Amino acid sequence: MQIYTSRNLPNQKQSNCRKLKNTLAPTLSVLKGRHGFSLIEILVALFLTALLFGLVSTSNFTTRQKADEVISNLERAIRFSLNEATIRNVIIRLHINLEKEPQEYTVEYGPSDNFVIPVSKVKPSAVLSLKEEEQLKAETQALNKKFNSVSELSDKPLKLGTGLRLIAVGTSKDQTWHNEYSASIYFYPSGQKDNAIIFLGTEDEVISLALDTFTLDLVRDYRLLPEGNADDLAERQNNLSKEMFEEWIK
Repeated sequence: MQIYTSRNLPNQKQSNCRKLKNTLAPTLSVLKGRHGFSLIEILVALFLTALLFGLVSTSNFTTRQKADEVISNLERAIRFSLNEATIRNVIIRLHINLEKEPQEYTVEYGPSDNFVIPVSKVKPSAVLSLKEEEQLKAETQALNKKFNSVSELSDKPLKLGTGLRLIAVGTSKDQTWHNEYSASIYFYPSGQKDNAIIFLGTEDEVISLALDTFTLDLVRDYRLLPEGNADDLAERQNNLSKEMFEEWIK
């Protein structure tokens, strides 16, 4: 079951209007101060406005369409993982590689139903010393060796498209907003799964996908990014997704 928030449409309109306003600003500044406009000037202005609005709308629609396609694939992988954990009677994980270019994710199965996921003493999001980084990498490598890819979903890792970014993954278990190295969401033979949230970013929005431990609900939330330039895009995405995580964790 997919649940969409009421923010979808307003965000899209705000983004369109913002881009249109910035695009038309030079033209409007030239005409400013004149006492009136001829019929031809008015018609030309209306034509340019309609043309630019169409281009902006098409661009935003394409970006949103790509993002929704990626999220739909993630939802498919989540449902597949839940079913696979019950069928195989083992722990299944959705493993997301946050640092590889392009970013990718896989569905993997563990060694047995009584396998206990080790808890690391190192917080991945903290500022780590060299020794702690080495310890975390060693723990991650040891854990990764215990899991194998489920070929029934895909025989190779699933990759994100261009213009999209998997920003972070958060869980209520360790209450961590995790945006480095890799992250995993676990599914159990009992039918339960980690209470988790995934954040995806575009140049205009941050989109979250939340999973509930006991239900089949997958909840999407769309938030418009604050204004900025391309150089600080990742920072704006991180800041907004952290705010969304703090709201979710409460």
